[in-house]
Amino acid sequence: MKHKLLNNSGLSIIATVMVMMLLALFAAVGVSLVTTGSSIGLQEEQGDAAFYIAEGGIEKAIYKFKTGTACALVSSGETDIPLGQGTFTIDSSTLYNPTSTTLSADIDASVATIPVGSTANYAPQGRIWIDSEQIFYSGISGNNFVNSIRGVAGTTPAVHSAGASVHQNQCKIQSTGKITTNPLANSIQRVVEKNKEGMSAKQGWFAKPAGTAPVSQSITGIGFKPKAVIFFWTRQTAVNFSANVDAGIGFATGSANERAVAITTMDNSAKSDAGRRRSESNAIIFLANGGSVSSDTSLVAQAELTSLDADGFTLNWTTNTDANAYRIHYIALGGDITNALASTFTLNKTGGDQGVTGVGFQPDFVMFLWGYTGAVDSNRDDAEIGVGFAQSSTAQGAVVFAAQNNDNNNDAKRWRQRTDNVILLLNPANDPPTEDAVASFVSMDSDGFTVNKSNAPPTDRPIFYLALKGGRHKVSSFNQPDATGNQPITGVGFKPEQLVLTSFNLTAQAGIVAGGAISLGAAQLPTARGSVWFQDRSDSDPSEANMYISTTDIITLATGPSTVNARADLAYFGVDGFTLNWTTANAPQRQILYWAIGPNVSESNILWREVFQ
Repeated sequence: MKHKLLNNSGLSIIATVMVMMLLALFAAVGVSLVTTGSSIGLQEEQGDAAFYIAEGGIEKAIYKFKTGTACALVSSGETDIPLGQGTFTIDSSTLYNPTSTTLSADIDASVATIPVGSTANYAPQGRIWIDSEQIFYSGISGNNFVNSIRGVAGTTPAVHSAGASVHQNQCKIQSTGKITTNPLANSIQRVVEKNKEGMSAKQGWFAKPAGTAPVSQSITGIGFKPKAVIFFWTRQTAVNFSANVDAGIGFATGSANERAVAITTMDNSAKSDAGRRRSESNAIIFLANGGSVSSDTSLVAQAELTSLDADGFTLNWTTNTDANAYRIHYIALGGDITNALASTFTLNKTGGDQGVTGVGFQPDFVMFLWGYTGAVDSNRDDAEIGVGFAQSSTAQGAVVFAAQNNDNNNDAKRWRQRTDNVILLLNPANDPPTEDAVASFVSMDSDGFTVNKSNAPPTDRPIFYLALKGGRHKVSSFNQPDATGNQPITGVGFKPEQLVLTSFNLTAQAGIVAGGAISLGAAQLPTARGSVWFQDRSDSDPSEANMYISTTDIITLATGPSTVNARADLAYFGVDGFTLNWTTANAPQRQILYWAIGPNVSESNILWREVFQ
């Protein structure tokens, strides 16, 4: 018997030779060699199947925990359980074994510090149960559970009396999946281990409500209380191309911590007609363009976050001038995300390193968002919107679009994308827009982060950011294929539970370019995805500005007014990355930035292996 450790980026040379020797046997019994764009071999394909069978065992164990079964799961009924083409076996052990404690004082339904008799042997962070309420705490201080979120997992915050029992049941689950219905019966296995606690992510979309402002709107069905919500949108009510560009991005971590940037540009205009707006008190902004070229940007609707709720979030539409049900994509993050902050810092005019403090924790990921400059909550001429992702100094990326207003030739529109910078500011007032500032990401610090300005702005510029602590994050890039089919992306280092993609619709290039578009999309599941695309062409006079929204693609790459060049759906998340299914593709191979989000190391410590007998 031979054993060979593999990873899911491909078969080793030894394993490949073994596969070739067995091809005749496979053909004889009717087992086909399935290939994709990267020629995934039979063993890897069936290994992935074994992984998902093992995941089925994990899901069964989690279900049993939720229904009250203790951590000790070993029994004759948990061995070789049939599932699909194989079987799984689950095992578990107690990670933390606290003696049940009690409340040392009465608590109301909103207090975030939970006083108890003893915190000995409780997990450093996790969930506790008091009566029928489940509570998430992010730390322990003495005999107190601190920074708690009340009423998680669909339970209701409640008043509890001193002496009430406080319970915890954190477990380590191991599940082994095996493929048994092929000539290599019982020889292809995956072993998966994870902590009971984990990442919570939910992707979806909702429609802007009708009614005269103020209008309250609650989004439910999330399944947990989010720590942060990201929004992105175009001013469209259905999946389709539409004339004009009215688009935006926002995020929120609380009613006092929300940011948004929106832009608008006009189609079929003799002169360029572009505007922007940014806000520190709203998470969603819809703009429109009146068409008179100068200072005609109008505010259609805007919403502020009222609250993050046990099963979603609530918005307050403080402006709502029409009844159209514009679609809004959202990404809600919780679970392993223990801290989150949406805020602003000033990118100053001094070159070199700049530390940003006051975050209150050391982030694991930072998202940047900007709309150039100008007073908040005011309409401005010229359009700019940029977004950046940062995991570390070696894992970052950014994309930006800018358009000058009232340009006679309609060619003052520019794009830029980099994988070695996190902030790319253009000056949209110039013809054409020129570089205003460039900054790279340096480090995550104890109370914030540091960026480095290789080109400092001539005056201070405001930059919005979303800082997250907890979970696992990967920022990188890949190139869109020029043919349809599956595209595996590996090297992520964990199995993602949420994926965000963005692109300027061009091949990789460092400079500012005159032709491009902005795509932004995300997926949590093959059935939970969404994307937006917009472009104001710099080679068209009169102007040619168009936008697109989808609830079935993770990314759409297009050329105005209505040509889809490439589009992809999420096929699945794998143990070391993700696989996209490109249903439309062409040359060139456009560069795409990605941010993958997954559970903490303790949740996603995957110890999978291939075994050949």
